[in-house]
Parts: sequence; C-alpha cells; structure tokens
Amino acid sequence: MNGRILGMLALALLLFTAAGWAKISVTSPSECISVYPGDTITKAIRISVEDSGWYTVKATGDIDIRPDSWTGYVDEDEPKYVYFTIRAPMDVTDDYFTATFTLYDVNGQYVDDTSMCIHVSRYGEAAAEVTDFIFGAQEYYEEDGYIVVPLYVQNTGDVDMTVDFLADYSDVRFTKTAVFVRAGGEAKVLAKIPSDADLPSSITFYAYGNGVRKEVKVRFTSDTVEQEIELQLPDDIVINKGITYVPVHITNYGETKITVKPKLKDAPFGVSSYADTVTLYPKQTETVNMIVRADNVLQTGDRVARVCLLDDADVELKCKYVALHIPAPEAGEATETVKDGEKLVTITINNGAKHYRNATVDVDVPEGWIVRVEPSDILDIPAYEKEDITVYFKPTEKAEDGLATIVVRAPDGTVLAKKTVSLDKSKLTGYAVMGGNAAAWIIVGLIILAVLVALFSKGGESSSNGSIEELKAQITKK
Repeated sequence: MNGRILGMLALALLLFTAAGWAKISVTSPSECISVYPGDTITKAIRISVEDSGWYTVKATGDIDIRPDSWTGYVDEDEPKYVYFTIRAPMDVTDDYFTATFTLYDVNGQYVDDTSMCIHVSRYGEAAAEVTDFIFGAQEYYEEDGYIVVPLYVQNTGDVDMTVDFLADYSDVRFTKTAVFVRAGGEAKVLAKIPSDADLPSSITFYAYGNGVRKEVKVRFTSDTVEQEIELQLPDDIVINKGITYVPVHITNYGETKITVKPKLKDAPFGVSSYADTVTLYPKQTETVNMIVRADNVLQTGDRVARVCLLDDADVELKCKYVALHIPAPEAGEATETVKDGEKLVTITINNGAKHYRNATVDVDVPEGWIVRVEPSDILDIPAYEKEDITVYFKPTEKAEDGLATIVVRAPDGTVLAKKTVSLDKSKLTGYAVMGGNAAAWIIVGLIILAVLVALFSKGGESSSNGSIEELKAQITKK
C-alpha cells in the first residue's frame, strides 16, 4: 500500500515538473547582442526557481559558447545568474547567430529554454566605411524633479549596430545605456538629470556605434555671452622648449559676472595648454597667462588651432584662430674633413618637438667605397636634442669617383637631413696602401730601405777609413 502511494506521488511530481508547474524559468537579454568579429562577450543567464535544488543549464547553438554547460544549486529566494562567454568567428563580416540555453532539473528532465540573438558586425575601418547615423536631441522638459532630454538615433548606414550612450555629466541617468538599431531603423532613449542648483549650463551627450562617435550639446540656459566678451591674444604662437607663456586679454562687456578660462583647441596631439580660471565682473578686463607645451607631438611645423574661452561647463563662449609654430627638425651645416685616408662628413641635426625613434641613416655611394656611420645607422633623436652624425667614406682599389648621398629619415618618412658629397679617391692620401697590392708595396719599400742601408753602410766605411789614413799621415809627419 505504502509503495503504491509513493509511486503515485513520484508520478505526480514528474508530471508537475515536466509541465512546468514549478514555475522554473531561464531568461536572457531580449535584444540582439552586437559583437565584433573575433571578440568575446560575457552575458548572464537569469534562473528563477520556486523550489530550491540542483539544476543544469546546457548551452547550444551555431556559435562558440563557453562553458557549454553549468550545474549548480539555485535557491528559491534568490535568482541565480550564470555567466556564459560567447566568441564571434573571425571570418564573419555581418551575420546573425543564435545561442540556446536549456534548463534541466536534477533528474535530467527538460524544464525551460531561452534563445539569445548575437549579431556579428564589421569592425574598425571596415565598419566605419559603412556606418553612418544621426544623433540628436529634442526639446527638453521637466518631470518629477528631473530635466528630461529625449535623445534619438537614426541608423542611415548599411549595417546594424549597437549604440552606447554617455554624457560629460556624472548625474545623467539614461533609460537605456545601449540600444540595438538595424540599418535604416531608429531608436530613442531618455536622459534624466536632477533639476537642482548644481545643474550645469550645458551637457554634452555622446553616442558610440561600430567605432564611430557622435555628440550633441544641450544648453539649459538662454543666457548668451558670446557677443559680450572680447578675446585678445597674439595671432602667432611660437612654441619653445619647455613652457611658452601666451598672454590672453579677456574683457567682460556684459551686465553679469562670468567665470571663464582660456584653452587651446584643435592642436596636434602632444600640444597641450593650461590656464587658471578667472572671474570677471561687468566692464572688467583681466590678462591670463596661458601655458602651452609641446613634447613628442604628432605633427610639427606650422599648424592652425583655436584659443577658446570656456565656461564652468567647458562650453565654448568665444574662440579665435591662431597659428602655431611647432619646432620641426633642422639640419645644420655639414662639415667635410679628410683623416687617415678617409673622408668624414659630419651632419648636425637640431631636433624639434617630436621624439624620433629608430631614425635611419641611408647612404648611397659609388661602387668600391666602404661606409661607416657613427654613432649608428639606426638611432633615436629625443625632442629638442642635438645629434651629430658622422659618416666615414673609405676607398678600396676598385673605388669609383662620384657623388654620395646621405639621408637621415624618420620611420614616418620625414627627412631629417640630406647631404650630397663628392668622392675623389685621388685626394685621399694613403688609400693605395690599403688596396689589394699592399703586399707588393711593402716588398718595394723593404727593397728601397735595404738599398739605402747598404749605401749608407758603404759610405760610412769609406769615410771612416779615410779619416784613419789622414790621422796616420799626421802622426808620421810629427
């Protein structure tokens, strides 16, 4: 009797579980997840149960998923989050995949399943070439103590994409921090900002999609001071080694107090500026020294930039174009000397504001010349440093007269110095001794030396004998 009751209870439990009456469920993100080719993304699967116990989740699909299964204890009072890592294939340009997660109970019985959409999109420059979208903001409004800014994205490109949202103000709260937008589609998101005394005069919102960034600036004040500020500074800024001070004269012609600071904008990478914030009352003029530095810059030479006055929210109130003169490398006069049968050419490079690493010294010479470079034919030239490069030319017996060209070139192709010199082996004394007949010349030299010694010895003996005979005659006479 007891066995029959137990069997009926077991059968009821099996049917209860198989039918899903236990309200066990597994859920995944409902939106399509975007990932770049070859990249991995980790997502959590949420498991909710009514009865605590051991459960298994198996992952299947047409894409690589790690791990392929998970087994663990799930408490009825707390949902369990299981993390799976999905890797996109390398050779996919634009395609969709499905990952399925199936939940089993401790007896291996099917309970529930869910599927996840994965979109593998083109990456980097390939994505940027076919990615285009419009990012904008509609008129903001106030609601429940918040200022609400409706933001929208229109995907006008050829590929689907996931767009992420950010802002330059930390108290912004988005209804969604990311949205998936198909090609030709549109998505909207709300940005909420607490409406309090700390609200800045403007906030810049950013949208990122497939490596492309767009931004939109929303102002929360109708005050315009652009026509009420005068900005005066030199039209040309010559940047020197170390610190360059640029006097910036600011006049407030408005009726209210303003707080601003000057900043250099649109300058090449490596050129930076710093200035103190200044507060000006109506009809007041102040001079601020803006500090400009340039070290290991991306581009040297003459560049166009702007100096702008920024308010407390870094909003540009007034700008002026300036010409930046960033020191570029200069080659000094080359010196040519002859020493020990070699021709020495020394080139001095006065480097500018960019640090050149692995600069090469290329020398093109006529046939038969031996070339040596000091300190090296591959060298580093720090910014604002002077480097002396000496090239040694040594002729062999087969050396041909002609022109040699010396080119010092940076890895990016920038020519740091170039010099053409004339090579004439007849003007280099001693070159023949170092040629292929050196042994013959040595033998000739030894023969000449032997003859001279023999002649000297013979002449010396005759002179000596003559002196003795004369001495004898003098003694005989006495």
